[in-house]
Amino acid sequence: MPGCFRSCAGNRSPPLCGGWVVVARRRCGVDCQRILIGGRLLIYVVPAALAGDPVALAPRLLAAGVAERDREGFNRFRLVLLGRVEPDAALALRRVCRGRVGADARAHLHLIGG
Repeated sequence: MPGCFRSCAGNRSPPLCGGWVVVARRRCGVDCQRILIGGRLLIYVVPAALAGDPVALAPRLLAAGVAERDREGFNRFRLVLLGRVEPDAALALRRVCRGRVGADARAHLHLIGG
C-alpha cells in the first residue's frame, strides 16, 4: 500500500521548513488533536485508547481529514493513532486506509507506539 500506510520510521514526506503550527481540538466521533503545520500539512492525532474500535472509527476520520484538506486547500493529511493497536486491527486499518484513500499519495495513516 505505498502512499497510504507508513510507520513512523518509514515516513518519506518532505520536511516542512519555516512553517507555523496551529493546534486545536476537533470532534469526529472522538476528540482528537488537529495540528496544522505551515498551512500545508493537516494532522489528526487520536490516542488509540480513546478510539475504542479504531477500525470502525478510521473511515470517518480519514474522510473528514481528506475533506478538510481539500476544502481548505492544504497539501497533505495524516491520521495518527497513538498507542498500542493489536496486529489484527493494524492489518484491518491498512485495508480501511486503502479502501478510503486509495491511491491518494497525499493522505496517510500512521500507527505510533505500542
